[in-house]
Amino acid sequence: MRRIGSNRAPGVIVGLVCLLVTTLTGCDSATDPPSTGSPSATATAATSSTPTPSVVPPSQGPQTNPVAADSIEPGGQLKLATQDFPASWNPWATSIFDLSEVADILTPRLFAAGADGVLQWDATWLAAEPTVTESPEADPPDDGVSGGMAPSAESPKASVSAQPGAGSMTVTYELNTAAVWGDGAAVTAQDFLLTWQACTAPDPGPVCADRGFDHVTSVAEGATSTTVVVTYDGTYAEWRTTFARGPLRAGLLATPADRQAQWDSPQGHLGAFAGPFTVVSADGSQVTLAKNPLWRGVSPKLDTIVVELVPAAGLILAYLRGEIDAFQVADPDIVAQLTDVAGIELRRGTGADARLLTLNCSADSPLGDPQVRHAVLLGLDRTAVGQSDLAGLKWSGPVLNSPLWSTSQTQYEDLTQSKAISLSDAAEFSLKAAQAVLDQAGWIANTDGRRFKNGVELAWDFVIPPGDPLAENEAFVVRKQLKDLGVRVDLVYQGEDSTEASSGAASGMSAVTMTHSTDLAVAARFTSGGSNSACPASTIDADFDHAIIELDSDRRKAWLDQIAAAAWQSTSVIPLYEVPELFWTRPGLANMGPDGLGQVRWETVGWV
Repeated sequence: MRRIGSNRAPGVIVGLVCLLVTTLTGCDSATDPPSTGSPSATATAATSSTPTPSVVPPSQGPQTNPVAADSIEPGGQLKLATQDFPASWNPWATSIFDLSEVADILTPRLFAAGADGVLQWDATWLAAEPTVTESPEADPPDDGVSGGMAPSAESPKASVSAQPGAGSMTVTYELNTAAVWGDGAAVTAQDFLLTWQACTAPDPGPVCADRGFDHVTSVAEGATSTTVVVTYDGTYAEWRTTFARGPLRAGLLATPADRQAQWDSPQGHLGAFAGPFTVVSADGSQVTLAKNPLWRGVSPKLDTIVVELVPAAGLILAYLRGEIDAFQVADPDIVAQLTDVAGIELRRGTGADARLLTLNCSADSPLGDPQVRHAVLLGLDRTAVGQSDLAGLKWSGPVLNSPLWSTSQTQYEDLTQSKAISLSDAAEFSLKAAQAVLDQAGWIANTDGRRFKNGVELAWDFVIPPGDPLAENEAFVVRKQLKDLGVRVDLVYQGEDSTEASSGAASGMSAVTMTHSTDLAVAARFTSGGSNSACPASTIDADFDHAIIELDSDRRKAWLDQIAAAAWQSTSVIPLYEVPELFWTRPGLANMGPDGLGQVRWETVGWV
C-alpha cells in the first residue's frame, strides 16, 4: 500500500518486526536512446501541450481486492492498527514518501499513483490536467561537445541546462475551486509559492526530498489565485512528483520556527490538512476520522476510520476482540499464530522496498576489481538468501534482477536474461561460472579452497549495522556461500560509535533496504554523486542527464534502461528481493492491501 512512492513501511505496517531495519544508503552513451517507436518531436520553439482530460483512477493491484465503487455499500467503519503514530503531526516533519496511515488520509493529492507507480491527475484537486509548455534555449551555450552528445557532468543537475533543447519548462495548474483546507480556506497559488520557497531554503525538511524542487526556478500566481505557474530550469521528466502530494499550507511555512514546530496531535491543526476524512478525536493511543464535510470530491464509502495503537504482540487478541479489522505484520512468530485464526484473510504482495547488497569498489578493496564483483553476483544463490531472510513468512517471491525497476512496473526487465549485458556464459547463479571468473582474474584456489593472488588472500568484511538482525542473517548466509567460492568474509559489527566498523566498511560489503521513491531518484543513486556510485560506470551520468529532461515516457525508459544495464554490469549493488507486505483483514474489505507502488484511494475503501 504505497503512498506516492511510499518510502518505507507505512504506519499500519509492523513490517518484518524485529527483522527489517531500513537503511538508505556498458552501453555507449549516444545522443538518442535505443529506438522505442516514434519519439516525441524536440521543441524548436515555445510549444504547449494540453492532453485530453482524463479522470480515470489508477488501477489497483489484485491484492487490494479491487471492487468498483458502485458495488460497495456506503457506510460502516474500518478499524486499523498501527505500531506508532508520527513523532510530530506537523506535515513538514514527514516525507511524502513515508506517510503514516493517518497522515496519508489527511494529505492533499494532486496526482494518484497506481500499482505500477504511474501518476494520474486527480479531479478533486485539479480542474484539468496540467499544461506543460517547453521553451528551448534561444542561444545554447558552447559546451565544447559536437553533434549534441551528452556531456560528462560532475553532478546530474549541473549539466541539465547544457543539454540540447533544455531551455525552460512551465507547468500550469488550474486548481479545482472547490478544493479547500480543513478549515475551509481555499487552496491557492500562495500555498505552492511558499512550499517551494521553504523547500529551497537552507536545510529543507524531509517533505522536500526527491520532489525536484531544486529544478524549480519560480512559482507564481496566474490569471487567478487558483492558477499556479511553476517554471523549471529545463525540461524535467518527473515534474508531476513536485506537487503530487500538493503544497503545504502557506501559513505553516513563513518561518523556520513555524516549519519545525512539534505538534503532538493533529487536533487544533486541521487547517494544515485536507482529505476525504477529517480528525474528530485523537489521543496518544487512538485517532478517529470521519467524512470531511468540506470534501467536494468523490464521497467516501466509509463513515469513519479508527486507527488504534496496538503493539505487535497484541494484534491477534485485538482482532479477536473486534477492536481492529485489518493490520500488517510480518513477524514470523505472529504469522505462525495467525494461521490458526479462523476467518482472517491474508493478502500478500510487495511494496516499494527492495533488499540488496552494496559492494565497496575502492582501489584498496578486492571488490575494486569488476571481475571479482561479477563472480560474487554469479556465485551467490540469492534465492537461498531471500528464503533464509523470510523463513517463517511462507513467502516465495522472485529474486529481483534489476537495480532500478520494481517488478510491479511494466518497465521491469530481468537482466539475467539479457544476452546483451551478460556477465559471463552463465546468466544466473552458477558456482562453476563464478569460479571460472575468479580463475581468469588470477585468484587461484589452494588445496583448502581459499583463493590467493600475489600472496594476498581474497577476503573482505561484511559490515552489520546496529540493530539490524536481517543484515546479520544475510552476513552469515553470504559468508557461508562465498566460502564455497574460496572467499573469506569476516563479520564486523558496527557499533554506535565504532571505528573498527569504518575500517571494515572500507574494504567490504553491507546489506541495505532500497526504497523506490521515484524512477529518477533510484537512477540518481548510480550517478557520480549518488549513494551507490562506488562502482561508477562512465555512461551513467550522461544517460541520466538525458533521462531527467526527457518528457516522452518511452524515450525516458530507454535512457533509464541503459542506466540499469550499466549499474548491473558495474555491480555496485546486488539486488536480492522485494520486501513483502502481509496484510491481514476481515473478509470483505475492498480496495485496500499490498499494491506495489500504488497508494490507497481512501474514497473507494469499504466493505462488500
